[in-house]
Amino acid sequence: MSTQEPSTTQDDDLEEVLEKIREIARIAARGDYIYRGEPEHYDKVSSGLYRQQSSIQGENVDLEALHEEMLKDAKKYTGQTDEFEILAFLQHFGGKTNLIDFTEDYHVALFFACGTPNDKDGRIVLLPRQIDDGVTSIRKPWSPRHRVIAQKSVFVQTKKGYLEPDECINIPKELKEQTLDHLQQHHGIKIEAIYNDLHGFIKQQTPVGETPLRPVRLTPQQEDLCRRLDELYQPYDLHVRPSEMFRGAVFASGAQCRNNLDWIAQAAHSLREILAPILSSRPRPGTGSVYIPDDMRGAFERYGSASIDSGLMDDVGRVYNHLSDVAHHNRISATISDFEQILADFERSMGRALIRQLDLHREIDELVSSGPPQ
Repeated sequence: MSTQEPSTTQDDDLEEVLEKIREIARIAARGDYIYRGEPEHYDKVSSGLYRQQSSIQGENVDLEALHEEMLKDAKKYTGQTDEFEILAFLQHFGGKTNLIDFTEDYHVALFFACGTPNDKDGRIVLLPRQIDDGVTSIRKPWSPRHRVIAQKSVFVQTKKGYLEPDECINIPKELKEQTLDHLQQHHGIKIEAIYNDLHGFIKQQTPVGETPLRPVRLTPQQEDLCRRLDELYQPYDLHVRPSEMFRGAVFASGAQCRNNLDWIAQAAHSLREILAPILSSRPRPGTGSVYIPDDMRGAFERYGSASIDSGLMDDVGRVYNHLSDVAHHNRISATISDFEQILADFERSMGRALIRQLDLHREIDELVSSGPPQ
């Protein structure tokens, strides 16, 4: 069976990115638009204040009353008298306002559409620059700050807190990483340029307990394994999805992290933590670790695994012990090839463990329907 050369695959991916940019340009040429990039398809294009208050008070929140109260309080701390400028200032520093960020540059919008989550399609929202509906206004701030200038920001204010986009362009999740690379190399659009002030830096820092990663390219087999790992642990309501831990391991093993001398141990630790809940018999006091009521066999049975036997249990256990050795530096001489083998063993053993009876029937049906070999 022939295999595709990596360079050919990269060229194909780049052509898809360029075609997507050409598609955006063709649509943008139809009218005078502003743009908003969103990393997934949300129910509404909404302001931060609307999202905050609707989650507390429901859909019928009185945003105008809240805005009046907020502006009244904000005026105590600024000599600014223009209410829109006060709102723009609050928005810049992370305040919840009824402004919705847009940009005049669809390349900037594309950058935001390629953010996390990595496993969901993003989108670019297009809105006509001139709207005459009596409830929506579009303005640029009079005295923009560094980040507002870099992002070519335009603020949309609507009384109801959300708006219906004129048109949306889907950004496939598979193109996110390659698109970010292209924007950085050919347009100078990257995190350091878009968030080019101290507050932007702070805003981009990863909060403790969250795992937002730059999109990580996985093989189709790895994507399928991530989906199955999430399904395995879905009944237990873990704080972090196993798919994110797996992506974290792949990310930590990437070339961009090789200057971290401990990257092998950190990547191994991420994989180990996926298995820990079903292989650790009891919580260690004070560690905050997550444990589940089922042991490994019980978890696989609940999932519906079709190949549960002592050999499988031993195989998964060996992988776990190997990961523990590397994560805890019991094997100081672990190399890149060692980790690549560990990752392959993890994928093989868990891939085997997470095959359901239904999957086997489907494979048999596909073989039967394909007929005898020619």
